[in-house]
Amino acid sequence: MRDLFLDMNGGNFASDFKSAPIERLDPPAAERLQEISAAMLVVVGDHDVPPVFDSVELLMEKVPHARKAVIHDAAHLPNLEHPDEFNRIVLEFLQS
Repeated sequence: MRDLFLDMNGGNFASDFKSAPIERLDPPAAERLQEISAAMLVVVGDHDVPPVFDSVELLMEKVPHARKAVIHDAAHLPNLEHPDEFNRIVLEFLQS
């Protein structure tokens, strides 16, 4: 799994995020989440890091049609840690 993660995300480690231009949105995107009209599925692992849980709660609070699914015994990559469960959850969401 580590090799797969590095294959997918390894290029990000060499990115120079500090010198990238920053475009400030006015109002910030987080203040416009209630404008999202599409159904949204938020999938999170129950062992992810606290900032991710904060972001999930913000989405659940602000996005009108958001649904949350928690995959147990998973961290930040529940789709790789439990692919069958992840696929089942996503397919159920898409079929509903």
